[in-house]
Amino acid sequence: MYAMSMKNKEESPDRIFLSVIIPTYNESENIFKLLEEVCKNVNELKYEILVVDDNSPDGTGKLVEKFIEKNSAKISNNNESFVRLITRKKKEGIIQALLDGIDESKGENILVMDADFSHLPDYIPDFLSALKENDSYDIVIGSRYVNGGSIVGWPITRHLLSKCANYFARSWLHVKTNDITTGFFLLRKKILSNVHFTTSGHQFLLELLVKADYKTAKEIPIKFQNRIRGKSNLDSTDIRNFISSVIELRKFKKNK
Repeated sequence: MYAMSMKNKEESPDRIFLSVIIPTYNESENIFKLLEEVCKNVNELKYEILVVDDNSPDGTGKLVEKFIEKNSAKISNNNESFVRLITRKKKEGIIQALLDGIDESKGENILVMDADFSHLPDYIPDFLSALKENDSYDIVIGSRYVNGGSIVGWPITRHLLSKCANYFARSWLHVKTNDITTGFFLLRKKILSNVHFTTSGHQFLLELLVKADYKTAKEIPIKFQNRIRGKSNLDSTDIRNFISSVIELRKFKKNK
């Protein structure tokens, strides 16, 4: 079981900033450029970027350290760096990686994204605009399956698998969100206060949508680009984990 322990990190209105959580494993081909692009898209905010690396053997963590060193003149904001590296000694699953990052975060708003450029940093301002648009939007989801959203670079079998997974989860769990398997989303940290994560795999958003006490989940369209560099970490274990997670979460199903 993964429990979200919420530390008392409330910020005064003039100290609120965004925390970007990026879990990584063997993303040396992408991480340096990704950090540059994320920084460009949040440079008008108070923010921090937390890279949670599972001790990648390809040197991903060392490249994050290199990025921090290169940008040392920029990373001090009242003694709080805008890029931090959290290194875990072993792989404990993406849910725990996200929880470790969130537990160390200082922002009241949390943005989660992948490191392989399938989630384009250029969309970050759109997430923030949606969050500001309506106080009831507690979760903003980068959706491939709403009007304007799309997927580039997937074979037809991957498309079908994703569509079936979303249909299966929506039907069983009464979640109305169109894209519950995306890993690109923004949330208000306060909605995590009483959520205990019990699934494994990549089901963080799915479990959040089922268990969290939130007002509205808003979907915005994104173009999902299949990774160009590096190797995908998705395998048959993830499919089995997804099915078992949906079955497990059925007892918590919502009527939202």
